[in-house]
Amino acid sequence: RVARDQEVPCRRVLSRRPMGKMSGSGSERQASDAANNMQLQTFQNAANRDGEFVELASYAPELTSRIWDISDGRLVNGMWARMGVNDPGFEPFGGTVHEFQLALEEELALDYEEEPGAQFLRNLREQERYRDTNGSSSKTAPVTALYGGSLPGVTRPVWVMKDHKGEEHEFGSEDDAVLFQKKQSALMSRKQAKKAKATAMSVAAKLLAGKTTSKDDGEGVDDEGTAKAKKKGKDGDDLKGSVEPPSSAARPPMAFDSIASITVAACRRDYEGTDTELKRRLRDVIDGNVSSEITKKRMFLRSQVQDALQVFAQVIEDEDAVTVCNFVNCLVMQPVVGKHADLRDVKTTEDRYKQMEAKIFDKRVISFELLRDEPVCMLGMAIKQQRPLKPRVVIVVERSIMENVLRALTSPEAQKSGGLRNLYPAAGWVVVPDGTDMALAKVNFQIALARVLKRHALGVSCGGGLNVLSQMCQAAIWDVPMMVLHGSGRVSDIWMKLWPRRTSADFDAVVVHAQLQSCAGYSIEMQSTHNVREVLKKGNLMLHSISANTNAFERLFRIELKGDQLITTALRRLHSYEVTIRVYSKYKRPLATFALMVSLFATLASVFVSNLDTFGHSQSTGRIWAGMILRWIAVVAPAVLVVLNSIENFVNLNNMLIIAERASAKVESLLNVYRMRALQYSDAYIDKERDAQLETERLRKEAAKQKAERAKKSSSSDSSDDDDDDDDDGGAASFFEADDMDQETGDIVTVRQAKLAEILEGVNKDFSEAGGMLF
Repeated sequence: RVARDQEVPCRRVLSRRPMGKMSGSGSERQASDAANNMQLQTFQNAANRDGEFVELASYAPELTSRIWDISDGRLVNGMWARMGVNDPGFEPFGGTVHEFQLALEEELALDYEEEPGAQFLRNLREQERYRDTNGSSSKTAPVTALYGGSLPGVTRPVWVMKDHKGEEHEFGSEDDAVLFQKKQSALMSRKQAKKAKATAMSVAAKLLAGKTTSKDDGEGVDDEGTAKAKKKGKDGDDLKGSVEPPSSAARPPMAFDSIASITVAACRRDYEGTDTELKRRLRDVIDGNVSSEITKKRMFLRSQVQDALQVFAQVIEDEDAVTVCNFVNCLVMQPVVGKHADLRDVKTTEDRYKQMEAKIFDKRVISFELLRDEPVCMLGMAIKQQRPLKPRVVIVVERSIMENVLRALTSPEAQKSGGLRNLYPAAGWVVVPDGTDMALAKVNFQIALARVLKRHALGVSCGGGLNVLSQMCQAAIWDVPMMVLHGSGRVSDIWMKLWPRRTSADFDAVVVHAQLQSCAGYSIEMQSTHNVREVLKKGNLMLHSISANTNAFERLFRIELKGDQLITTALRRLHSYEVTIRVYSKYKRPLATFALMVSLFATLASVFVSNLDTFGHSQSTGRIWAGMILRWIAVVAPAVLVVLNSIENFVNLNNMLIIAERASAKVESLLNVYRMRALQYSDAYIDKERDAQLETERLRKEAAKQKAERAKKSSSSDSSDDDDDDDDDGGAASFFEADDMDQETGDIVTVRQAKLAEILEGVNKDFSEAGGMLF
């Protein structure tokens, strides 16, 4: 172990050439390097006036080789350079794939003394290089990541609002609840205006028919009703045209809140509230003013998500994968508290409040204990359970968070609770500047690390909002395959309808925007639909419902990482047909040539035997033997031809060769179509085929629904107006009414494989029944 007072290797300020070959003479290169170094030195001198860059390893020398701090790195004129200070005044660090990849390639080539923090990345690179040289290794070692968000009703607060029909709707943010309330108010105004207009029209019709007893009263009612209808109709049109922004005066009540959701809000930098508001929420939860009990439905959601992430962790362990995480800025296992650390015996609600306040707000160090129900933390704990000592996990974190954690863990009061042993046992930490978009930084570093290690990248989407959508869009652009956990909530629930029909249905931005709002919240803007378009156009998604068997989820991982085994079987069958064609071709030509030569000799022998007298009447011994040989050839050659013809008819080389060539061509074409997922193997075709199988049941349900609607319309004339308004308001919600009728990717893959296996078996059966033999 390194002593606390040991001198930590100091990083040298770097300047590197751009990637690629340098042209020109040595003097030109030296002049170019001198100019670049002079320019960088000018930048560094200007930056160092504001203060000296402090090494994070100085807080914990034991972690010198595991903390890669690139918060002072920048791209200057296309070159990766260390400025020696975290100053965003120069070209800021954007956390792009190019920046991460350039930084990795530049600094992994340095020695330990020059850049000690990147040593864990050098170790990963050497391990993967050894894996490439070892041909017996069967592990794919992908670079994985979880694109996850909070679960509503578990680690995210919930607001419940009722519509005009009395049905409850859940929302994950207060803004969405207020917008829904405004929308319902506008809808009720339109309905009241429509009913008033209908009443006025009915009164006018009665007056015209002469069914009223008092003309003056009728006219008064008509005038009054018409005026009210016009006024209400005008108000309704005004409300329909514009939805007012949520106001803080009428705040909807919160239906669910928990300590975990408060902790998540305290971790996120994009949270718009203050600590005072979070402490008020914590007080309400402790005092029982807000329900913090997880419902059975949400408990089922949490259990299913946790089960799926356990499968993901098992695949990570089996394939020896590298996982890139940020754990919502959660880096320690147990809470690190200060003045309330000795608060063991909690008797009153005030003691409980002080304890939770200290764990969340005292040191600003969030632990896995508080966020054990957060999906990314679930995955982290599952990976740690699979490999307790040092899992292959790389954590991307902001510098201020990492510095705060190291200060808290190395303080004297934290030594009682384990000190640095309380830190999550990751392979290493990648420290980026403060203010970096961590959602994109994580996926970009995953892609860059996969490119440097020459490994596949793989992502899993679970719940989430706009951050998860941006991560999925970035992964789709860089051709990273993704698994989507359908049913985990919010953005992850829109793909079950969109993905199978991406090639058969046109992309309607308005409809997709309505779907996003229905799943992820009304506050999502229209421009977010572009990310959905990019995922549908460039992405590679595999859908899995969390309510389905997790064995199917594991099988999807195996198919994605190791390939489709049915394709391997089809390739072996294709190879067998090709070998059969070569064998048949090998014996067909010599046999045909031999038969041709025998027939030629037989013909010549017959001609010479029948014309021996024309060559003279010599009775020499040679002439006698020649005539005898020709007679035997004329007699034996036809017999040999009969034998050869019998052999050819028995083996049937011509037909077998044609059958084998046809079978080979058919298997090859089927394999190409299967790989391209076209024709009968496409997602849209399989989805339509399944819809056709369920057509009878759907027609029966539709007939029953129409019958009920006709009965409802006949009972009340006003019901039809309500139904029209409901259709206008709930068009997006009806889009997700039949999720149970949709197919996940596991079902589609199973059907696709069954189709190919059935056709391959049919081709093999036809070949066998035709008398062919595979070699």
